[in-house]
Amino acid sequence: MKATLFLGCVLTAFGQYNVRHQALDRDLTAWHSQGASVSDDQLLSRVNTLGNSFQGFVPLIGGFTPGDYQANRELVRRSLSWLAMVEARGYANPALGRSVAGLYGRLGDYQNRPQFRANGFGSGAAFGYAGAGRVSRRLFLGGNGSDRDIERYALQLATLGAGYGYGFGFGMYQRQRAPQGLDAVDFGPVEDNGKKPLPVPTVDAGKLTPEQKAAWDDLRPQFVAVANRVFQTQQNLDALGQRLRRQGMDVNAQDRAIAYQMDGFLQDSAALMQTLDFAPAKVALDRASYLCTKLKSVAGGG
Repeated sequence: MKATLFLGCVLTAFGQYNVRHQALDRDLTAWHSQGASVSDDQLLSRVNTLGNSFQGFVPLIGGFTPGDYQANRELVRRSLSWLAMVEARGYANPALGRSVAGLYGRLGDYQNRPQFRANGFGSGAAFGYAGAGRVSRRLFLGGNGSDRDIERYALQLATLGAGYGYGFGFGMYQRQRAPQGLDAVDFGPVEDNGKKPLPVPTVDAGKLTPEQKAAWDDLRPQFVAVANRVFQTQQNLDALGQRLRRQGMDVNAQDRAIAYQMDGFLQDSAALMQTLDFAPAKVALDRASYLCTKLKSVAGGG
């Protein structure tokens, strides 16, 4: 009798999981088709719905089947892709932006659970923490964020990289860039993507006002200089990490976190320059330069 009751509870729980899974799958299909065309209040409601949905998506007694894990990974992938579609709406709306950053962080935590580590979730967790850091930085640059959130998410990303054996390579820097479309959130292997300094963004100077042209002319050489410094610092930290790992050690997590912030602000500056937001782009560039200098005692360089 007890065994029958126990089995019934397990089957009921799995049934409820499947129903919730299917409901979120339908929601995501509709949300992807609508993109960011709905109101901020609707986006905020959807962010909250998404966060609540994943609270119950954990292996039950007996664990997930391989198909369950794959279905879960696909839900997470589609959720991250949808967040990337709408996150820019949160840059100008602090309440929405903080909710988007928080959900990115929760999805990172969700994928970083011990029971998921052997089932390919680690690389996806990087997208979650990187997205949370990206939105937090943009809120900060708009006067609505805090250093504390930026530092917290950078540290989570740094710790994740060490825990999954990613080392300190350039691939984890790539994970900080906003994925463009569903296929970009592929959870695939971390790629080096050429190992070169971030290029100066393309701007149509012929369409700039005189004030914008002056700001662009000032920023362009500064961007080149800072991008080269950031690149050299990344290379030095990567080489340091390789040497330390041969001795059973690694780069300090706090230093990794500073490096992710440094790279993130450089990427933010490039994105802001492309949208002609030159004032916050300079703030981001100055911040990247400051963090680069902060790492000089560890990584050397300029």
